[in-house]
Amino acid sequence: VFLGMSRPLRELRVTAELRKAGAPVPRPALAQGRRIAGPFWTLVMGTYLEPDAVDALSFLESEPDRSRLLRAAEAVGSAVRRFHDQGGRHSDLHVKNLLIRERDDTTECVIIDLDTARITPGLTPGERMVQIMRLFRSLLKRDVLEGVGSRGCARFFTAYCGDDRLLRRALRRRVDRELRKVALHKLRY
Repeated sequence: VFLGMSRPLRELRVTAELRKAGAPVPRPALAQGRRIAGPFWTLVMGTYLEPDAVDALSFLESEPDRSRLLRAAEAVGSAVRRFHDQGGRHSDLHVKNLLIRERDDTTECVIIDLDTARITPGLTPGERMVQIMRLFRSLLKRDVLEGVGSRGCARFFTAYCGDDRLLRRALRRRVDRELRKVALHKLRY
């Protein structure tokens, strides 16, 4: 239950702007609301179906072979980088909000659930790392990090950084601090 129609309309706008800019997000379809009583509404924002895609948790739980896993890790790293480069800031970037689609020998990733996402151009390395570590914590929390392994994490990081050595160094400087935060989060699950 929400007050007014602003939330699905904002999600529709953010999704459309990010997609137009080339971010790997779904194609927006509609926003709809229904008044319940007074100022209270039920709301929905819809996107077009992403055929043959599964969420990353389901993908990992299917125990893909090493080559499929590494291709997926690379696709996710590249997708998250493109999302961030277009100013996308996801407030809940986790393994269930990533769709993986395999076609022949290629793997794609689409970032979904943008209901509280924002567009803030010029994300700093620290802001980027916070989101990356949120994704890392979700792997840990859902007990699939071991399946990704150090090679999968390295493949994600390499794809995310690409040839940008300055970004790679800036992110690596934040790893220890972020891992301490992960240890604190881990106490809760």
